[in-house]
Amino acid sequence: MKKIVLLFPGQNLQNFKDIIYFNQKTKILNKTFEESSEILNLNLLKILKKRNFIKKKYISYLIINISIALYREWKKNIPIIPNIMIGHSLGQYSALICSKKISLKNALLSLKKRNRILKNSFKNIPTLMYIIIGIHFSIIKKICYIVSRIFQKVSIACINLKNQIIISGHKKYVLKVLNFCKKIQKNYIIRLPIYFCLHYSFLKKNSKKFSKYLKKNIFKNSHIKVFCATQKKFLYSSQKIKNSLCQQLYKPTLWYDTLKIIKKKNIKNFIEIGAGNTLTKINFHNKIFNTYSTNTLKNFLKTLKIIKNQKL
Repeated sequence: MKKIVLLFPGQNLQNFKDIIYFNQKTKILNKTFEESSEILNLNLLKILKKRNFIKKKYISYLIINISIALYREWKKNIPIIPNIMIGHSLGQYSALICSKKISLKNALLSLKKRNRILKNSFKNIPTLMYIIIGIHFSIIKKICYIVSRIFQKVSIACINLKNQIIISGHKKYVLKVLNFCKKIQKNYIIRLPIYFCLHYSFLKKNSKKFSKYLKKNIFKNSHIKVFCATQKKFLYSSQKIKNSLCQQLYKPTLWYDTLKIIKKKNIKNFIEIGAGNTLTKINFHNKIFNTYSTNTLKNFLKTLKIIKNQKL
């Protein structure tokens, strides 16, 4: 039997055009979006259709619901339980929902609470997140330390590849890091369209409020393993899940290390469930070639065909 890992993307450079077209043809999102809209008291489908005018504060809800809708459709067509689910940053919520370790309602309300805590944490503090491509993470780590010193004004938020890093922090200090990087060697920098700065060491003290809220939440056991890219561990207990969601606020996503660990488990198929194909591209650069995306109608059907034709 071949093993399957499902990858759930977080917030990156999403272009919702393809998924809107996908929904126009199949209505694949409608039921899930209606369910979540009722929980959040928002019309998520209406927000999605605005596309170029989507407010940043709603993007996290859209990303999660797109992944859940795609997974539900995937299950209808491929009645195979995946071996492992992994979420990249925000995608961890999608992985926990789809593995049935947390209900959709509890996950969305937890995210809503988290967003309120972040909003209060950054009152009058301008923040930024940037992708830096072309400089080794060890160099960027040193630059962040030089710029921040003991004040924790900027830190590494994510290591996707050895030379594809995301930094997060106070606007002034993030820009200082970028200026340092420009002087070192040729590199590319891309601003992430985020509403709240995440994976930022400054947030450790504020995470206690979220931890207190999560204590009231109910997490269940399930047959599907969920791997945490922050802790580099499987989440087997309710307490570990709560800790992982809390630590997301101030600890980096170690995606490069996560892929190395999972790759050693003789995994045969990686499937990205969500809008875009960022994780598929990262896997390719990490020399994991059997990764398929489901972000468009064409890709979804192609991936279904590939998996169905394999002897699983």
